Amino acid sequence: MQYAKIPKTICDEIEKLQRGFLWGDSDQRRKAHLVSWDVCCLPKMHGGLGFKRPHHMNEAFLMKMIWNLIKQLDKLWCRVLYSKYGRNNDLNNNISSQPYDSPLWKAIVGIWNDFKRHVIWQIGDGRSTNFWLDKWVSSNTSLFSSANQLYVDTTISVRNALNTSGEWDLNFLIDNLPVDIVNHILALPTSSDFDGPDTVGWGGTSTLQFTV
Repeated sequence: MQYAKIPKTICDEIEKLQRGFLWGDSDQRRKAHLVSWDVCCLPKMHGGLGFKRPHHMNEAFLMKMIWNLIKQLDKLWCRVLYSKYGRNNDLNNNISSQPYDSPLWKAIVGIWNDFKRHVIWQIGDGRSTNFWLDKWVSSNTSLFSSANQLYVDTTISVRNALNTSGEWDLNFLIDNLPVDIVNHILALPTSSDFDGPDTVGWGGTSTLQFTV
Protein backbone atom coordinates (compact mmCIF):
# COMPACT_ATOMS: atom_id res chain seq x y z
CA MET A 1 0.00 0.00 0.00
CA GLN A 2 2.90 2.37 0.66
CA TYR A 3 4.80 1.73 -2.56
CA ALA A 4 2.20 0.94 -5.22
CA LYS A 5 -1.18 2.11 -6.47
CA ILE A 6 -3.78 -0.30 -5.12
CA PRO A 7 -6.83 -0.81 -7.38
CA LYS A 8 -9.93 0.76 -5.89
CA THR A 9 -11.80 -2.56 -6.12
CA ILE A 10 -9.27 -4.10 -3.74
CA CYS A 11 -9.53 -1.11 -1.40
CA ASP A 12 -13.32 -1.52 -1.41
CA GLU A 13 -12.93 -5.18 -0.44
CA ILE A 14 -10.64 -4.21 2.44
CA GLU A 15 -13.25 -1.69 3.62
CA LYS A 16 -15.89 -4.41 3.45
CA LEU A 17 -13.76 -6.58 5.75
CA GLN A 18 -13.31 -3.65 8.12
CA ARG A 19 -17.05 -3.05 8.31
CA GLY A 20 -17.73 -6.72 8.81
CA PHE A 21 -15.20 -6.95 11.64
CA LEU A 22 -16.62 -3.85 13.35
CA TRP A 23 -20.23 -5.07 13.35
CA GLY A 24 -19.53 -8.78 13.78
CA ASP A 25 -20.62 -9.98 10.33
CA SER A 26 -19.94 -13.57 9.32
CA ASP A 27 -20.28 -15.61 6.14
CA GLN A 28 -23.62 -16.87 7.39
CA ARG A 29 -25.08 -13.69 8.79
CA ARG A 30 -24.84 -9.96 8.26
CA LYS A 31 -25.66 -7.93 11.34
CA ALA A 32 -27.20 -4.47 11.37
CA HIS A 33 -24.70 -1.66 10.83
CA LEU A 34 -25.96 0.90 13.30
CA VAL A 35 -23.81 3.82 12.15
CA SER A 36 -22.86 4.75 8.60
CA TRP A 37 -19.34 3.94 7.50
CA ASP A 38 -18.75 7.60 6.64
CA VAL A 39 -19.33 8.48 10.31
CA CYS A 40 -17.07 5.65 11.48
CA CYS A 41 -14.26 7.07 9.33
CA LEU A 42 -14.48 10.53 10.88
CA PRO A 43 -11.73 11.52 13.36
CA LYS A 44 -12.54 10.73 16.97
CA MET A 45 -12.63 14.44 17.83
CA HIS A 46 -15.46 14.79 15.29
CA GLY A 47 -17.52 11.91 16.66
CA GLY A 48 -16.13 9.08 14.53
CA LEU A 49 -13.97 6.06 15.27
CA GLY A 50 -10.96 7.17 13.27
CA PHE A 51 -11.00 4.35 10.71
CA LYS A 52 -8.79 5.06 7.71
CA ARG A 53 -10.16 4.43 4.23
CA PRO A 54 -7.65 2.21 2.38
CA HIS A 55 -8.01 4.18 -0.86
CA HIS A 56 -7.28 7.46 0.89
CA MET A 57 -4.37 5.98 2.84
CA ASN A 58 -2.88 4.56 -0.35
CA GLU A 59 -3.00 8.01 -1.95
CA ALA A 60 -1.55 9.61 1.20
CA PHE A 61 1.41 7.21 1.23
CA LEU A 62 2.13 7.94 -2.44
CA MET A 63 1.95 11.69 -1.75
CA LYS A 64 4.36 11.18 1.13
CA MET A 65 6.80 9.62 -1.32
CA ILE A 66 6.52 12.68 -3.58
CA TRP A 67 7.04 14.94 -0.57
CA ASN A 68 10.21 13.08 0.42
CA LEU A 69 11.37 13.00 -3.17
CA ILE A 70 11.23 16.80 -3.24
CA LYS A 71 12.43 17.51 0.30
CA GLN A 72 15.06 14.79 0.80
CA LEU A 73 17.08 14.69 -2.39
CA ASP A 74 20.15 13.59 -0.45
CA LYS A 75 18.56 10.20 0.33
CA LEU A 76 19.80 7.33 -1.84
CA TRP A 77 16.38 6.15 -2.98
CA CYS A 78 15.43 9.71 -3.95
CA ARG A 79 18.61 10.12 -5.97
CA VAL A 80 17.95 6.82 -7.76
CA LEU A 81 14.37 7.74 -8.72
CA TYR A 82 15.38 11.24 -9.70
CA SER A 83 18.25 10.08 -11.90
CA LYS A 84 16.14 7.36 -13.55
CA TYR A 85 12.87 9.21 -14.11
CA GLY A 86 13.64 12.89 -13.63
CA ARG A 87 14.68 13.25 -17.28
CA ASN A 88 16.63 16.41 -16.42
CA ASN A 89 13.46 18.13 -15.20
CA ASP A 90 12.90 19.96 -11.93
CA LEU A 91 10.40 17.65 -10.24
CA ASN A 92 8.90 20.66 -8.44
CA ASN A 93 7.57 21.86 -11.78
CA ASN A 94 7.40 18.97 -14.23
CA ILE A 95 6.86 15.25 -13.84
CA SER A 96 5.94 12.67 -16.45
CA SER A 97 5.94 8.95 -17.13
CA GLN A 98 6.53 6.69 -20.10
CA PRO A 99 4.81 3.37 -20.89
CA TYR A 100 7.96 1.46 -19.94
CA ASP A 101 8.35 3.15 -16.52
CA SER A 102 7.85 1.21 -13.29
CA PRO A 103 4.37 0.89 -11.71
CA LEU A 104 5.64 2.92 -8.75
CA TRP A 105 6.64 5.87 -10.90
CA LYS A 106 3.40 5.73 -12.88
CA ALA A 107 1.49 5.79 -9.59
CA ILE A 108 3.49 8.83 -8.42
CA VAL A 109 2.77 10.65 -11.69
CA GLY A 110 -0.92 9.70 -11.44
CA ILE A 111 -1.27 11.35 -8.03
CA TRP A 112 0.87 14.38 -8.88
CA ASN A 113 -1.95 16.82 -9.71
CA ASP A 114 -3.75 16.02 -6.44
CA PHE A 115 -0.47 16.52 -4.59
CA LYS A 116 0.17 19.89 -6.21
CA ARG A 117 -3.22 21.20 -5.12
CA HIS A 118 -2.07 21.02 -1.49
CA VAL A 119 1.42 22.47 -1.96
CA ILE A 120 2.20 26.08 -1.12
CA TRP A 121 5.47 27.86 -1.84
CA GLN A 122 7.63 29.88 0.51
CA ILE A 123 9.59 32.38 -1.53
CA GLY A 124 13.36 32.55 -1.27
CA ASP A 125 15.13 33.62 -4.43
CA GLY A 126 11.89 33.26 -6.42
CA ARG A 127 13.47 31.19 -9.18
CA SER A 128 11.64 27.87 -8.65
CA THR A 129 8.13 29.18 -7.98
CA ASN A 130 5.84 29.63 -10.98
CA PHE A 131 4.29 33.10 -10.80
CA TRP A 132 0.93 32.07 -12.27
CA LEU A 133 0.47 28.40 -11.44
CA ASP A 134 1.96 27.87 -7.97
CA LYS A 135 0.38 28.91 -4.69
CA TRP A 136 2.66 31.50 -3.11
CA VAL A 137 0.40 34.34 -1.98
CA SER A 138 -1.30 34.19 1.43
CA SER A 139 -4.71 33.36 -0.08
CA ASN A 140 -3.25 29.91 -0.92
CA THR A 141 -4.62 30.07 -4.45
CA SER A 142 -2.74 30.42 -7.72
CA LEU A 143 -2.88 33.76 -9.53
CA PHE A 144 -3.83 32.23 -12.87
CA SER A 145 -7.58 32.46 -12.27
CA SER A 146 -7.23 36.15 -11.35
CA ALA A 147 -5.37 37.21 -14.49
CA ASN A 148 -6.77 40.24 -16.35
CA GLN A 149 -5.36 39.14 -19.67
CA LEU A 150 -6.77 36.35 -21.81
CA TYR A 151 -3.29 34.96 -22.40
CA VAL A 152 -0.41 35.02 -19.92
CA ASP A 153 3.04 33.49 -19.97
CA THR A 154 2.67 30.57 -17.58
CA THR A 155 6.38 29.77 -17.69
CA ILE A 156 7.61 32.80 -15.73
CA SER A 157 8.82 32.55 -12.16
CA VAL A 158 8.19 34.90 -9.25
CA ARG A 159 11.70 36.22 -9.84
CA ASN A 160 10.67 37.31 -13.34
CA ALA A 161 8.08 39.65 -11.79
CA LEU A 162 10.85 41.91 -10.46
CA ASN A 163 12.30 44.88 -12.31
CA THR A 164 16.00 45.52 -12.87
CA SER A 165 16.22 47.22 -9.47
CA GLY A 166 15.00 44.10 -7.67
CA GLU A 167 11.61 45.59 -6.80
CA TRP A 168 8.19 44.36 -7.91
CA ASP A 169 7.54 45.26 -11.55
CA LEU A 170 4.53 47.52 -10.95
CA ASN A 171 3.67 47.90 -14.64
CA PHE A 172 3.61 44.12 -15.12
CA LEU A 173 1.45 43.58 -12.05
CA ILE A 174 -1.07 46.30 -12.93
CA ASP A 175 -1.36 45.09 -16.53
CA ASN A 176 -2.11 41.52 -15.49
CA LEU A 177 -3.85 41.50 -12.10
CA PRO A 178 -6.69 43.25 -10.23
CA VAL A 179 -5.70 46.19 -8.02
CA ASP A 180 -6.44 44.42 -4.73
CA ILE A 181 -4.13 41.53 -5.61
CA VAL A 182 -1.45 43.94 -6.86
CA ASN A 183 -1.55 45.75 -3.51
CA HIS A 184 -1.29 42.43 -1.70
CA ILE A 185 1.78 41.42 -3.70
CA LEU A 186 3.41 44.81 -3.21
CA ALA A 187 3.12 44.27 0.55
CA LEU A 188 5.17 41.07 0.28
CA PRO A 189 8.98 41.09 0.52
CA THR A 190 10.68 40.75 -2.84
CA SER A 191 12.68 37.63 -3.60
CA SER A 192 16.42 37.74 -3.11
CA ASP A 193 19.39 35.44 -3.67
CA PHE A 194 20.32 36.02 -0.03
CA ASP A 195 17.13 34.20 1.05
CA GLY A 196 18.18 30.87 -0.45
CA PRO A 197 16.08 28.69 -2.75
CA ASP A 198 12.28 28.56 -2.68
CA THR A 199 10.83 25.82 -0.49
CA VAL A 200 7.55 23.91 -0.52
CA GLY A 201 5.13 23.56 2.37
CA TRP A 202 1.94 21.56 2.93
CA GLY A 203 -1.16 23.74 2.97
CA GLY A 204 -3.74 23.53 5.75
CA THR A 205 -1.19 22.78 8.48
CA SER A 206 0.45 25.02 11.04
CA THR A 207 3.86 23.41 10.52
CA LEU A 208 3.62 23.26 6.68
CA GLN A 209 4.89 19.68 6.96
CA PHE A 210 3.33 16.60 5.37
CA THR A 211 2.49 13.83 7.84
CA VAL A 212 0.57 10.57 7.50
